[in-house]
Amino acid sequence: MAEKRRDPISQFADLQEQLRESMKPIADMQRELQKAMKPIADIQKQMQGIQIPVFRKPEFDSAVQKILEDRARFTKGIENLGLGSASAVAKKMAQIGRNTQALDDSGWLPHYSTPFAVVEECNGDTAALQARLEKHYQDGWQNIRRDIETRLTSYDIDDEAKATFREALTAHETGLYRSVCRVLLPEIERVARIELHGDKLERITSQPLLRELAGYLSLASIEPKGLYCLNLFRHLTGHLYENINTEADRQRFAQDPVPNRHAAAHGLVSYSSMQNSLNTVFMADYIFQVISFLKNPSSASRSTESKLDSL
Repeated sequence: MAEKRRDPISQFADLQEQLRESMKPIADMQRELQKAMKPIADIQKQMQGIQIPVFRKPEFDSAVQKILEDRARFTKGIENLGLGSASAVAKKMAQIGRNTQALDDSGWLPHYSTPFAVVEECNGDTAALQARLEKHYQDGWQNIRRDIETRLTSYDIDDEAKATFREALTAHETGLYRSVCRVLLPEIERVARIELHGDKLERITSQPLLRELAGYLSLASIEPKGLYCLNLFRHLTGHLYENINTEADRQRFAQDPVPNRHAAAHGLVSYSSMQNSLNTVFMADYIFQVISFLKNPSSASRSTESKLDSL
């Protein structure tokens, strides 16, 4: 006798029942897990209303307080000096930085005779700045020389140094540019030997003592003041007395309008341009100021410019 076949709906119902039975252990397990997790859930709810304090080390708080105090002291110091706001000082320093870079790019040392307004107007145009500075020193040379010679009388250096400086100015005025470098660089060494080394026969060609002592002066001690003076100091401690050991060195110095003592003394580079000559005058002027100030701080020239210009 043939087996009676069950309809598909009945078979599906049986299958569902079997699935329910097989899933019972899993459902029981879920209930047990929920029961076990309830304490953790309760703790989470309680934690939501709690503000957890942030703990910082006392050293951190002290450092922050010191920064705030230093900032306030700096701002008050600027106001007391009559320099204006901190933002005005920052703006001024930024402009001086741009001027210094422009002068570096065009190969000019800063000097109290430098027309800094012209430097700003050229706005980084090296060719324009070069042309305008050359015109400035050609057209206004008589006034510039008079100013240099007036300041020279106040420097605490011997008469020989002052006479040599005047001869160099005359040489420049008559276009004897090579002579200026070859006269003033040895004269710097003579003055340094007498004033800093007691006129002893020591090897001082690289001027280590002069460079060291110059670093102790404030930026307001020498003309031009501030960051411009720092640029002159950088050339004194680096470029001016750097030795030339390779052909690459010689080519590098030959392309730099600021003379190098080693290159000039040993005939490695010919410094024959108006710019070479003036840069030598500016560097000698700066060094004679440094020596004068080291001997007698009250003998250094005093500027009537605003305090903000001393930055």
